Amino acid sequence: MLQSYTMLHFNKQKLSSYHITLEKGSRKHLCPLCNRKSFVRYVDNRTGQLLPFEYGRCDREVKCQYSFNPYKTDYIKSIADQSNDTKWQRQEEFRKTPKQKGSESSISSSIPYSIMAKSRKGYENNHFIQFLIFKFGNDRTNKAIVDYHIGTSKHWQGATIFWQIDIEGIIRAGKILQYDSVTGKRSKNNVPPVFWVHSKLKLKNFVLSQCLFGSHLLSLEPYKPVGLVESEKTAVIASICFPKFIWLATGGKSNLNSKALQFLKGRKVIVFPDLGATKDWKNIITKLSLPFYISDQLEKNATEIEKQEGLDLADFLLMERDTFIKEWNLEDKALCIVNPTIESCTKNNLNELSAKSEFFRQIKQD
Repeated sequence: MLQSYTMLHFNKQKLSSYHITLEKGSRKHLCPLCNRKSFVRYVDNRTGQLLPFEYGRCDREVKCQYSFNPYKTDYIKSIADQSNDTKWQRQEEFRKTPKQKGSESSISSSIPYSIMAKSRKGYENNHFIQFLIFKFGNDRTNKAIVDYHIGTSKHWQGATIFWQIDIEGIIRAGKILQYDSVTGKRSKNNVPPVFWVHSKLKLKNFVLSQCLFGSHLLSLEPYKPVGLVESEKTAVIASICFPKFIWLATGGKSNLNSKALQFLKGRKVIVFPDLGATKDWKNIITKLSLPFYISDQLEKNATEIEKQEGLDLADFLLMERDTFIKEWNLEDKALCIVNPTIESCTKNNLNELSAKSEFFRQIKQD
């Protein structure tokens, strides 16, 4: 299973200070993302050994943009020479990173990349993944696994780990949930219903600071519109059905706050609240003064029973009731978001934005 993570920023000056650098010369490898022979891998200059295949940079900087820097992860700590590289002598269970001024705590914690990498297996026993394969097939499910770094946990039988990775590539948390492999519904028998990786690993003094699930995808697609939902499951399923969007999840209404949403400023965002939550989400987003378009399509198309059950976008898609969303032209609505009101978007604005979207989409496909 491909274990990749796309990052757009590359700090050459920082890399030159250490013994791990990009491989010299004209040798190129197959890129994990675009599958072209344009990939330069990282090498340990002390041993001459190449790092694992996911670490490197694609030379197709505009059309592919794949770049995975080992100094952006905890990989360096696992291979550092303890006698010569005292900078990495401490074998921390987790890393603490400064929070912004005005936050509740002066530090937050992160989880080493190596822990996330170890979870990227066991999909034949992962109930959620098996459900996705049944509904959407291997190829589309595999892409979702790679995009979101979905993991497997043994905490509950067939449990899934949804990793929260921020826009800078820092792994903030791992959320463990269990689903039914046939219905795709979340198990309600577990107490508590949600468990965290840092609790499972008993990481001491861990400071949980959540981010939106899928935040790491924002740096990969700066021109893509964003779809915002509540559950991680919904974000993954929506990404399969509507790949022209970046799909993010709050993981709960409590995470619908200015801190979590700050990286969406300037983006074109459509919000899909669960049935019954539209009014609350509108109030919160209005107070935050964010120009997001809040969809009421679910409310308009749901039956009274469905409203009582609090169904969400994924439920409608799984029932194959996505016709109304396609007719609504989801992409054009997102491109039309220039300010808070859809009506303010003129036909010329829409044509211009659509042309830009098509241009960048073709670049990615080349």
